[in-house]
Amino acid sequence: MRVGRAIAARGRRLQRRLARTALVLVYHRVARVDVDPWELSVSPEHFAEHLDVIQRQGRPISLPAFVESVRRGSLARGSIVVTLDDGYADTLRNAEPLLSWHDVPATCFLAVGLLGRDRPFW
Repeated sequence: MRVGRAIAARGRRLQRRLARTALVLVYHRVARVDVDPWELSVSPEHFAEHLDVIQRQGRPISLPAFVESVRRGSLARGSIVVTLDDGYADTLRNAEPLLSWHDVPATCFLAVGLLGRDRPFW
């Protein structure tokens, strides 16, 4: 019960913060991994939960729309931008279907220098 109240309180704080500003969320991996020394992964199930909250509590917008809105001075309160760094294959396998399902736009940044190489990113 105590944990539930703490989560609800965090949700209310997030909602108040979103009412005043915008967020840019940075994800690296959407995957279940055995080893994650830099804690860069989020499971597909948790990512889906994040997207549900983003859709219900905020205004998901694309990165280009965010940049244009900032340029014009017309950024809507509660705007949320989702980005995925590094271009892991699980972005396409796991994140993209969830982003589509939740109708949340996202920008993926690729580390193109590593394409076609069979070695760890880091």
